[in-house]
Amino acid sequence: MEMPLLWHGLAGRVCHNVGIASDIFVSHTFNIMRIKLSILIFVLSLSILNAIGVEAEEKDARSNLISDIKNWVSSTLSIQQNEIKVLALDKRLKIPVCEESYTISFPYQKTNNTVLAECLKSEWRAYIGIKISQTS
Repeated sequence: MEMPLLWHGLAGRVCHNVGIASDIFVSHTFNIMRIKLSILIFVLSLSILNAIGVEAEEKDARSNLISDIKNWVSSTLSIQQNEIKVLALDKRLKIPVCEESYTISFPYQKTNNTVLAECLKSEWRAYIGIKISQTS
């Protein structure tokens, strides 16, 4: 008589000790438990490394965007870059890595305290506040 496949899954679980003479782990299930634990640690390590890589990529994209904004505003308004402050970007804002530089423009004619940043390839856009401090 063959055992159903489900039985093998149940046999891999930790056996409970039934008395004073029982070991904490029964030897035949300890090896299976060790394999499962190794797989779990490996998968968790991969996910942590992936998260670190994504975070570094997002920081690079964020700093590239800020740099592109400052460059464009300083050349458009003929001011120094240190006079331009990009206001806090929302942490929830997902900024894509743009292969070319971001396309920056003033979306409103009467004011220049907001810029429109676009990445044309990914069809991404965001309105970003800036502050210009005039130093004489």
